Amino acid sequence: MTSDYSTYRYNMVQFIKTWDVNDHNILHLMENLSRETFFPKETSNLSYVDAMIPIGFGQVSLEPKMIARILQSLNLQRDHKVLEIGTGTGYVTTLLSKLVKEVYTVEIVPEISNNAKKLFAKLDLKNITTKTGNGMLGWDDNTSFDIILITGSLFEIPVSLLNKLNQKGKLFVTIGTAPVMRAITFTKHNNEFEKNYLFDTNIPKMQEIDNNNERFKF
Repeated sequence: MTSDYSTYRYNMVQFIKTWDVNDHNILHLMENLSRETFFPKETSNLSYVDAMIPIGFGQVSLEPKMIARILQSLNLQRDHKVLEIGTGTGYVTTLLSKLVKEVYTVEIVPEISNNAKKLFAKLDLKNITTKTGNGMLGWDDNTSFDIILITGSLFEIPVSLLNKLNQKGKLFVTIGTAPVMRAITFTKHNNEFEKNYLFDTNIPKMQEIDNNNERFKF
């Protein structure tokens, strides 16, 4: 790849469209946000490949089409407050910051968390708040969210996270074991949760798992 990535961004978005992603705001952002900025120099030339890319410390980034499908499924609104569990490169975090009011993001690997925090400051993204720690514990005891996005897969979802949703709030999670997992959203209605199966996929497990949490049974 050359230093001019605009053609690669365009081609990436055209490919994403073939996966039933038609949200103009998401497609426009992905075509105009420099994805290569979020990767180490040694892997930046792979930034527009539709594959999971190593980002160090045993972690990978999600494929662009997966990111687009997740964001579209959340029906994001400008006044939303979002919790992202698994900051990673900060690419998804940055997309979220341009679609919603506030983004809180938690990353368990200190080096990855610190790199993302520095990048957000460099990009002057003022509506992102970062934390290093176990995202499966939520943000704190009192903060609730309109959207919770878990960027890795789980065997099951802790009830404590579902309880952090506001009314009509939505949680995205991938559940199951390789090679076939299910991407699912849970939407909160009063004290019940509507489950919606989205698509089959296969993504790495989250590290941020607290085995003492109560689990939601399917």
